[in-house]
Amino acid sequence: MTYFDSLPKATRNDPHPSAKRLRGPIAVLVAVTLALMSAMATRALLAPAPAAALQTTSITSIAFTNAPAGGLFNIVDHYYSIGSDVEVTATFGGDVTVTGTPRVLLTFGTEGTRDATYVSDASTATELVFRYTLVDGDSTGQSSLSLAANALDADGADGSASIQAGGADVDATHDEVPTTILVSAHRPIIFGAYVAQAPGVDADLDGTAETYVEGDTLNVLVRFNLLMKVDTKGDDANVQIVVDVGGTEYTLDFAGRYLNKIGFGSHTVKASDADSNGITIKRDGSNNLVRLSNDATLTSWLGDNEPVITAAADLSVTTALALDGQATPKVKVRGTNATPTGADFSKSTAADTDLTFTLADFAITDSDGDPLKEIRLTSLPTSSQGVLRVDGTAVASGDLPRVVARSELVAAGLVLDPASGFTGDTSFMFKVVDSFGAAAATANTATVSVAASGGSGSGGGDAPPVGGL
Repeated sequence: MTYFDSLPKATRNDPHPSAKRLRGPIAVLVAVTLALMSAMATRALLAPAPAAALQTTSITSIAFTNAPAGGLFNIVDHYYSIGSDVEVTATFGGDVTVTGTPRVLLTFGTEGTRDATYVSDASTATELVFRYTLVDGDSTGQSSLSLAANALDADGADGSASIQAGGADVDATHDEVPTTILVSAHRPIIFGAYVAQAPGVDADLDGTAETYVEGDTLNVLVRFNLLMKVDTKGDDANVQIVVDVGGTEYTLDFAGRYLNKIGFGSHTVKASDADSNGITIKRDGSNNLVRLSNDATLTSWLGDNEPVITAAADLSVTTALALDGQATPKVKVRGTNATPTGADFSKSTAADTDLTFTLADFAITDSDGDPLKEIRLTSLPTSSQGVLRVDGTAVASGDLPRVVARSELVAAGLVLDPASGFTGDTSFMFKVVDSFGAAAATANTATVSVAASGGSGSGGGDAPPVGGL
């Protein structure tokens, strides 16, 4: 009988009886360990990658995509037209989803920014189009259109928009985008109106002729601040203005375009025309200074923008183009002119003493209120009585009628030089002339008494003047 045969039956087949008692707990421990390892491995496979390993969708390019062609004299691109669109396309590295209204801030040179708002997907979901529509007054000043760095605002103006890819916000950063594109979108405005030919009469003698007379031709230029063009549809339509001349209205038709000026004409001044307050361009029932008929068009040469032709008041017509800060007279009209009359007068001086005449000596009566423009000498003292001088030069009988201008009278240029030793009365005759050039119908007499020093005048006082009426 062996050793094993002598063992109790319970341990005969188990050389390590204690192992039997440990087998249950160990098995459980092993099983739990294996299960934990398996779960950890599964979790590692399913867990998302660390943040550093994610690929964020970003902008690959951003550009102006509808830049105008041609531009100013085909030298530089230029937006002129009100209502035209400025578009920017942003391209991303993958498909994106847009919520709300993102925007791109357009830099208008030195004139601030404008919002180009998201309008739609372009050809693919990777491209987004942003648009701004030009309004009157949009300009880049002396600079050009551009995008500043990071001008794309995915959150939009109200902060509620987004651009995402795979549920995460995209990277909307980008570099600056400079261009040579200029913006100048403006409605032309009227800067004034003046006559094409200067009037011929300086009625108030202020140095500027401002009055038309009978037979003069009235043509008016309306000046805009921009180059203009007119289309009269092959003469089937018309562009017109109506001028008010002292309460009488005359229609002037389009006569030509001259860069930024539109010409209208013409009216020949009638004898019955009179306007001392200044002629004006009348507004129509819609307050338009310029009137378009039968589909005629008046637009800016660049951009085809319609001008502002309405006004709060009728427009005065001036004698010349008014530059900044410069005052120009209003145009007046006088179809007829009254004939003035003068007055006789007397003065005195001592023997051998010159006598100077002044403007005040030559009174003028004029029913139109016109001032004295000049006098016309029609006779002279006899040589034995003395000599009349104008600006130091003796007037001879062959010079008659001799004009003495208002300025010469103001400057004390008309002088009587009595003959040496002469005493008594002498005289000359003259006609007054008003500012319109009308001379008095009859001459007046200026009488000068030359008195001897300490005594009465003598000799030659009754001699007739040289010359006549």
